[in-house]
Amino acid sequence: MKITRSQLHRIIKEVYQSHTVEPRVGDMVVNVNPGCKHHESEGLVLGVNPLPDDLGMSVAYECTNSGDNWEKGDVLEKTMDQLEPMPTQVSEAILRPLIRKIIKEEARAHHLREGEVVASAVGYNPIFAEWSPDGLTMEISQTDGGKMKFSKQKDVENLITMLEELLAGPMRTSP
Repeated sequence: MKITRSQLHRIIKEVYQSHTVEPRVGDMVVNVNPGCKHHESEGLVLGVNPLPDDLGMSVAYECTNSGDNWEKGDVLEKTMDQLEPMPTQVSEAILRPLIRKIIKEEARAHHLREGEVVASAVGYNPIFAEWSPDGLTMEISQTDGGKMKFSKQKDVENLITMLEELLAGPMRTSP
Protein backbone atom coordinates (compact mmCIF):
# COMPACT_ATOMS: atom_id res chain seq x y z
CA MET A 1 0.00 0.00 0.00
CA LYS A 2 1.38 3.41 -0.97
CA ILE A 3 0.86 6.43 1.35
CA THR A 4 1.07 9.95 -0.01
CA ARG A 5 2.97 12.68 1.82
CA SER A 6 -0.24 14.47 2.80
CA GLN A 7 -1.71 11.25 4.20
CA LEU A 8 1.45 10.62 6.22
CA HIS A 9 1.43 14.23 7.43
CA ARG A 10 -2.17 13.83 8.65
CA ILE A 11 -1.28 10.60 10.46
CA ILE A 12 1.70 11.91 12.43
CA LYS A 13 0.75 15.56 12.88
CA GLU A 14 -0.55 16.53 16.32
CA VAL A 15 -3.81 18.43 15.97
CA TYR A 16 -6.49 19.50 18.37
CA GLN A 17 -9.84 17.76 18.30
CA SER A 18 -12.79 18.67 20.52
CA HIS A 19 -13.43 16.28 23.41
CA THR A 20 -10.33 14.18 22.66
CA VAL A 21 -7.10 16.16 22.24
CA GLU A 22 -7.71 19.64 23.61
CA PRO A 23 -5.26 22.36 24.57
CA ARG A 24 -5.04 23.35 28.22
CA VAL A 25 -4.75 26.74 29.85
CA GLY A 26 -1.12 27.79 29.54
CA ASP A 27 -0.44 25.92 26.27
CA MET A 28 0.86 27.88 23.30
CA VAL A 29 -1.12 27.67 20.04
CA VAL A 30 -0.85 28.95 16.48
CA ASN A 31 -3.67 29.65 14.01
CA VAL A 32 -3.05 27.45 10.95
CA ASN A 33 -6.20 28.32 8.98
CA PRO A 34 -5.00 30.07 5.79
CA GLY A 35 -8.53 31.37 5.17
CA CYS A 36 -8.73 33.14 8.54
CA LYS A 37 -7.80 36.82 8.89
CA HIS A 38 -5.87 35.87 12.05
CA HIS A 39 -3.80 33.19 10.25
CA GLU A 40 -0.40 32.75 11.96
CA SER A 41 -1.51 34.45 15.15
CA GLU A 42 0.18 32.81 18.13
CA GLY A 43 -0.73 32.91 21.76
CA LEU A 44 -1.15 31.54 25.25
CA VAL A 45 -4.36 29.60 25.89
CA LEU A 46 -6.55 31.37 28.45
CA GLY A 47 -9.54 29.06 28.24
CA VAL A 48 -11.24 26.20 26.41
CA ASN A 49 -14.97 26.84 26.03
CA PRO A 50 -17.88 24.68 24.87
CA LEU A 51 -19.69 25.67 21.68
CA PRO A 52 -23.51 25.69 21.70
CA ASP A 53 -25.42 22.46 21.11
CA ASP A 54 -22.35 20.33 21.92
CA LEU A 55 -20.77 21.26 18.58
CA GLY A 56 -17.27 21.11 20.01
CA MET A 57 -14.98 23.52 21.77
CA SER A 58 -13.42 26.90 21.12
CA VAL A 59 -10.11 28.17 22.42
CA ALA A 60 -9.45 31.67 23.75
CA TYR A 61 -5.82 32.76 23.55
CA GLU A 62 -3.86 35.93 24.17
CA CYS A 63 -1.71 36.84 21.18
CA THR A 64 2.04 36.92 21.66
CA ASN A 65 2.67 38.31 18.18
CA SER A 66 1.12 40.93 15.91
CA GLY A 67 -0.23 40.78 12.37
CA ASP A 68 -2.25 42.87 9.94
CA ASN A 69 -5.52 42.11 11.75
CA TRP A 70 -4.46 41.60 15.38
CA GLU A 71 -2.06 43.04 17.93
CA LYS A 72 0.08 41.46 20.60
CA GLY A 73 -2.13 41.21 23.70
CA ASP A 74 -5.41 40.78 21.78
CA VAL A 75 -7.56 37.89 22.96
CA LEU A 76 -8.86 35.79 20.08
CA GLU A 77 -11.28 32.86 20.21
CA LYS A 78 -11.12 30.16 17.54
CA THR A 79 -12.51 26.70 16.93
CA MET A 80 -9.99 23.94 17.54
CA ASP A 81 -9.72 22.95 13.89
CA GLN A 82 -8.02 26.30 13.23
CA LEU A 83 -5.33 25.81 15.89
CA GLU A 84 -2.30 23.65 16.44
CA PRO A 85 0.19 23.43 19.29
CA MET A 86 3.12 25.83 18.92
CA PRO A 87 6.03 23.97 17.34
CA THR A 88 8.75 25.95 19.15
CA GLN A 89 9.70 26.92 22.66
CA VAL A 90 8.48 30.26 23.99
CA SER A 91 10.93 32.70 25.47
CA GLU A 92 10.73 33.58 29.13
CA ALA A 93 10.26 37.24 28.16
CA ILE A 94 6.94 36.35 26.53
CA LEU A 95 5.79 33.78 29.06
CA ARG A 96 6.58 35.60 32.33
CA PRO A 97 4.15 38.55 31.84
CA LEU A 98 1.42 36.21 30.62
CA ILE A 99 1.80 33.98 33.67
CA ARG A 100 1.73 37.03 35.96
CA LYS A 101 -1.49 38.16 34.27
CA ILE A 102 -3.12 34.74 34.75
CA ILE A 103 -2.08 34.67 38.42
CA LYS A 104 -3.54 38.16 39.00
CA GLU A 105 -6.80 37.21 37.29
CA GLU A 106 -7.10 33.99 39.33
CA ALA A 107 -6.38 35.88 42.55
CA ARG A 108 -9.00 38.49 41.73
CA ALA A 109 -11.59 35.89 40.66
CA HIS A 110 -11.18 33.83 43.85
CA HIS A 111 -10.50 36.69 46.29
CA LEU A 112 -6.99 35.42 47.02
CA ARG A 113 -3.59 37.01 47.27
CA GLU A 114 -1.32 36.30 44.32
CA GLY A 115 0.97 34.25 46.55
CA GLU A 116 -1.96 32.01 47.50
CA VAL A 117 -2.68 31.24 43.84
CA VAL A 118 0.93 30.26 43.19
CA ALA A 119 1.16 28.37 46.49
CA SER A 120 -1.94 26.30 45.80
CA ALA A 121 -0.58 25.42 42.35
CA VAL A 122 2.67 24.08 43.83
CA GLY A 123 1.33 22.75 47.14
CA TYR A 124 3.04 25.34 49.35
CA ASN A 125 1.68 27.38 52.25
CA PRO A 126 2.91 30.94 51.59
CA ILE A 127 4.04 33.53 54.11
CA PHE A 128 2.80 37.12 53.80
CA ALA A 129 4.20 40.25 55.40
CA GLU A 130 1.98 43.33 55.59
CA TRP A 131 1.80 46.59 57.47
CA SER A 132 -1.19 47.28 59.66
CA PRO A 133 -3.55 49.99 58.36
CA ASP A 134 -2.00 52.52 60.74
CA GLY A 135 1.49 51.59 59.52
CA LEU A 136 2.82 50.92 63.02
CA THR A 137 2.78 47.12 63.11
CA MET A 138 4.19 44.53 60.72
CA GLU A 139 2.13 41.35 60.53
CA ILE A 140 3.58 38.14 59.15
CA SER A 141 1.01 35.43 58.48
CA GLN A 142 0.34 32.18 56.70
CA THR A 143 -2.89 31.18 55.02
CA ASP A 144 -3.39 28.46 57.64
CA GLY A 145 -3.86 31.17 60.29
CA GLY A 146 -0.46 31.42 61.98
CA LYS A 147 0.46 35.08 62.68
CA MET A 148 3.32 37.08 64.13
CA LYS A 149 3.10 40.81 64.84
CA PHE A 150 6.01 43.18 65.25
CA SER A 151 5.68 46.75 66.45
CA LYS A 152 9.38 47.39 67.18
CA GLN A 153 12.13 47.57 64.58
CA LYS A 154 14.48 45.69 66.95
CA ASP A 155 12.09 42.69 67.00
CA VAL A 156 12.14 42.51 63.18
CA GLU A 157 15.94 42.82 63.17
CA ASN A 158 16.14 39.92 65.66
CA LEU A 159 13.90 37.80 63.42
CA ILE A 160 16.09 38.57 60.40
CA THR A 161 19.23 37.67 62.36
CA MET A 162 17.65 34.38 63.45
CA LEU A 163 16.66 33.53 59.86
CA GLU A 164 20.16 34.38 58.58
CA GLU A 165 21.65 32.05 61.21
CA LEU A 166 19.27 29.28 60.16
CA LEU A 167 20.18 29.78 56.50
CA ALA A 168 23.89 29.71 57.33
CA GLY A 169 23.42 26.27 58.87
CA PRO A 170 22.37 23.06 57.10
CA MET A 171 19.99 24.93 54.73
CA ARG A 172 22.93 26.67 53.03
CA THR A 173 23.49 23.59 50.85
CA SER A 174 19.86 22.78 50.04
CA PRO A 175 18.21 24.09 46.88
